[in-house]
Amino acid sequence: MSDTSRLIKESRRIVDASNDVNLNSGTLLNMILEIVTGIDSTMRRMETSMEKRLDDLKQDFLAVSARVRTLENQASDVNNKLSDCETSCQGVSNLFDQVSGQVKTNRRNINNHDTRIKKLEDNTIVRPGVPPVINSKEIESLKAAILDLQCRTKGDNRRAPIVARFLYHRDLEYVLANATRLKGRPYGIREQFPHEIEQKRKELYPVLKQAKQQNRQASLVRDRLYIDNQLYIPDTVLEDTRTEHTGSSSANHDTSPKGSYSSDTPPSKRQRQGPSPRPPHTDDSPNSGR
Repeated sequence: MSDTSRLIKESRRIVDASNDVNLNSGTLLNMILEIVTGIDSTMRRMETSMEKRLDDLKQDFLAVSARVRTLENQASDVNNKLSDCETSCQGVSNLFDQVSGQVKTNRRNINNHDTRIKKLEDNTIVRPGVPPVINSKEIESLKAAILDLQCRTKGDNRRAPIVARFLYHRDLEYVLANATRLKGRPYGIREQFPHEIEQKRKELYPVLKQAKQQNRQASLVRDRLYIDNQLYIPDTVLEDTRTEHTGSSSANHDTSPKGSYSSDTPPSKRQRQGPSPRPPHTDDSPNSGR
């Protein structure tokens, strides 16, 4: 503003001086040139200032535009979350409606059961002079239910076996080694084999018992019997042939188990790959049994 006022004063002075006849035209032109030069410099300063302000306004506009975009994105996220909340609320409302309907149904069922129970109580009460009523539908339905349960029960009262399968052979050996603790009790532990092996083991049990009575080292591994580290092979056909040729007079009085022996030794225990869990601490009763 000071530069503009100064230029206005200079212009007035030049106008006043132009009325003076003694003033030289060259001087007047110089004065006019000074005024024009001042106006030009003032305009340049104004242009520079305006450009700077326009740049600042442009930066502010870009910042505002970025913030508007951010707010729009946030508003979109809020709208999506609001839609999800509305969907969840609708689902919860439907669930509450279902629960309310189920509660009403349960109440009706409870009331019906209460009524039936009261009828049963009234029918089962023996009043003096009034014979008990035993032909009601409720009692018949209860009898049918009890009969159905009786039909589903097991015919015999034998204890059901408990079958256990071990991942590691070491655990099986540990359980079988502790099976002797159940001696004299109504339950025990034994290893289960297929039917064919069970039949062979039944045939070898008497031989095993006889060998142990003779204080001989005997072990039954699956369907094979080892006596004194030799495989025992039953030879009933050979025994029958020998009896036919020799007769009863040449019968052998040796009480050792009859049969042939092989030089095979008992097989080593097969171990599974991988670490085996440590056996549990021993107590008065084994961990598994049948």
